[in-house]
Amino acid sequence: MNYIEQLIDVLEKQKNLHIFMLELSEKKTQVIIHNDVKELDYIVKQEQTWLEELEECEKTREDLCVSIAHNLKLDPTTIDIKQVLAQTPPELQDKLSLHVKELQSVLKKQKDLNDLNSKLLNNNLKYINEVVNKIVMGETEQDTYNHSGDRALVQKRNIIDTTV
Repeated sequence: MNYIEQLIDVLEKQKNLHIFMLELSEKKTQVIIHNDVKELDYIVKQEQTWLEELEECEKTREDLCVSIAHNLKLDPTTIDIKQVLAQTPPELQDKLSLHVKELQSVLKKQKDLNDLNSKLLNNNLKYINEVVNKIVMGETEQDTYNHSGDRALVQKRNIIDTTV
């Protein structure tokens, strides 16, 4: 098996691992929405296992790219897929190109889902901070005006006498 065929195999494995990670991220979205911290922790631990395997695949892919660069007499630090495709035998070009496009598509979906999950988590953290501040600062009333004409916040009662 030549380096290009090995690269195709590694890209396919990476794509499949990323598809599994994408499925975990979709589950994570639902878990975040439903505030299931225990399940979220379980999913994060699963992700760590798969991330380790992805790192191994990435290392293999990088090593293959260096070997391909040396074979093609290209600089391994600047080689990209376009250069590899240009030098790939015609019978493997379509297959390699397809795997690259599929992997890019899965990675884009993963990025979008990660962004969504990040926003959901940030919203949850903001809500938690508001609740903690209400507990710490107590309820407030807006029934008087201050010197500038704005309503002054008058604190009714502190439940806890320290701020967090």
